[in-house]
Amino acid sequence: QIRFEGIDFSLAPFPTRARSIGAAIENLGVDAFGGSGTLFATAFLTNCIRQADIPHTGFSGVMLPILEDSVLASRVEEGCFGLNDLLLYSAVCGTGLDTVPIPGNTSSEEMAAIFVDMASLAIALGKPLTARLMPMPGLAVGEKVSFDFEYFASSRVLPVKNLGAQRLFQRGSFFTASSQP
Repeated sequence: QIRFEGIDFSLAPFPTRARSIGAAIENLGVDAFGGSGTLFATAFLTNCIRQADIPHTGFSGVMLPILEDSVLASRVEEGCFGLNDLLLYSAVCGTGLDTVPIPGNTSSEEMAAIFVDMASLAIALGKPLTARLMPMPGLAVGEKVSFDFEYFASSRVLPVKNLGAQRLFQRGSFFTASSQP
């Protein structure tokens, strides 16, 4: 007596070129993921997924997990895109920021500001978005990230602006974050 509600029909990559969403986007004609046309290709694939004649649940869109996709990880190493580009792609993809390696010394204020930006996109677009930022202890921007884990590709630490929004979270600001239930 279990009712089928649907499936999350997201294109989830694996760190091989044959299962890379970055490679799929490049195969559509984008020279390198992160270049002009990436937003279009991401939106196109997400729209194709959402038009499939099956019951959908969950995100049902393109996932862009940096460390779980060998082509995305390589394009980070080449400097083809940054964190703000990923925020832009989140507007048309399925899940938001996923397995993004950032410097280990990224301030909590900077991460909070990134989360607020992601939440703002989710609210404005009326869709769930996530942010799995991965501070890499002891590593700085551009340093190599490697794992002894078959589900992660090697890459480099992405830069964050470290400009944050500290005043946004200060007492007396028009916006307050509270830990109260």
